[in-house]
Amino acid sequence: MYVRPRSVDIADGDVVEDWVDAECIAMRNLVLIKDGKVRERHTYGMGDMPFPRSVRAHMRDGGTRSLRQLQTVKPALTRMRHDIQQETGCLAHINACLTPPGGQGPRCTSTKRRWQNSGGRPRYARQNRLLGSPSPSDYPPIEIKHWLDRPVAHIATTFTDLVSAVDWLKGELSAMHPVDAASFSIEDRVAYSHATLRQAVAADAVYGYYAQGGSFVSRTLISCPRGAAAGGGTPLPGRTGVGMQRIGRRARRWPPGPLVRR
Repeated sequence: MYVRPRSVDIADGDVVEDWVDAECIAMRNLVLIKDGKVRERHTYGMGDMPFPRSVRAHMRDGGTRSLRQLQTVKPALTRMRHDIQQETGCLAHINACLTPPGGQGPRCTSTKRRWQNSGGRPRYARQNRLLGSPSPSDYPPIEIKHWLDRPVAHIATTFTDLVSAVDWLKGELSAMHPVDAASFSIEDRVAYSHATLRQAVAADAVYGYYAQGGSFVSRTLISCPRGAAAGGGTPLPGRTGVGMQRIGRRARRWPPGPLVRR
C-alpha cells in the first residue's frame, strides 16, 4: 500500500478557488456533486472552464467538489503519482473530494455497502502493468485514446524525442496571448510536461487559455510509448511515427514518413 508523505499537501478550498479563478482547471478536472448526484454536466477533453460564481454557489449550498486527476495541476502530486506508478507498475490517478462542514459528501453505493457489511473487499478488473510489461493493446489507456481518435486534420506531426516536443510546446505557449497572462508560468508548464511525459507510460500535457476576443486556444502533447512491438508506430491507422503527438490549430494533413515537421 502506498502511504502519502506528510510533506504532500493535496489541496484546500482556497487553493481550488485560485485554480478556478486562474482558469487552469477545466470541467475534466472538476465535478459538482450534491445529494449523491452530479449537478453539472461533466465533459472530458472539451476544454470548457467552470464558472467561478457557480462553483462558489454550489459550495455555499453544501455541495461537494470532486477533483479529478489532480496530478495535472499540482507538481507535488505529479511526483506522487510517478512514485505510485513505479511502485505498483499500474496507471494511477489522484482524485479528491472537498465538502464544506455540515455538507453531504459522496455517498457509498449499495454495492459498496454490501462489501462493507459482508467484510469482503471489492473486486476490480486487473489492469495490465504499464511499467516493465507493456500493454498489448493498440491504444494506450484512458484519455489518450480520446486524443488519438481526433480527426487527422487536428494532428500536426510527431516527435521522436521529448526535448524537441517540449521545446515546441514552450514556443507555442510563448506565442499565446491569454486574457490573464499573469495567471500562469510558462516555465512551470514546461517543467510539468518534462516530468509527466518522460515516464514509461502513456500520458498527455494539455494547456488551454481564453484568448482576446473570447476564443479558446489549446495545445496538447501526447506521449505514446510503443513498447509492445519494437519499432511499432503510433496507434493511428495508416500513419507511422513514434513519439509525441502535437495538436494545434495550424494542423496539416499527415504525410507518410516516420517524422513530420511543420
